[in-house]
Amino acid sequence: MKVADIKIGERYKNWTVLEDLGTNNRGVRQYKCQCVCGLKKSVGAPNLGVVTGCGCVRKEYKKHQPSVTKKAKQPVKKKPHQGKPIVIRKEGAPPSKPHELSDSERKRARILKRIDEERERIALERELAQYDLAGGI
Repeated sequence: MKVADIKIGERYKNWTVLEDLGTNNRGVRQYKCQCVCGLKKSVGAPNLGVVTGCGCVRKEYKKHQPSVTKKAKQPVKKKPHQGKPIVIRKEGAPPSKPHELSDSERKRARILKRIDEERERIALERELAQYDLAGGI
């Protein structure tokens, strides 16, 4: 709404312009207006024709509406932890599960397993060699 178009005595939705108050500290033209309910208030020129009134119509509307009981909010379901569990263990203590090992610990465990398998294979070969020497089957 252009400021030049606003005239005293004119009605814009539920506001009737009573007086020109000049500009406020932000440079917005202000007018003293009266709502249809009788409330007098300062209204900015940009709000005339946009704002329907002081809110009295909305208050009346709410008074005559049947009260609606709000539903109780349902508790938010928490998502289960998606990642690996965080386990704090003492240094040197054996892990309770394989996925709790770090990469370097897993690599070391694989190497030690290979060494143990190799030792077992050598021990079996020696045992078989001794059996053959003793005149086995």
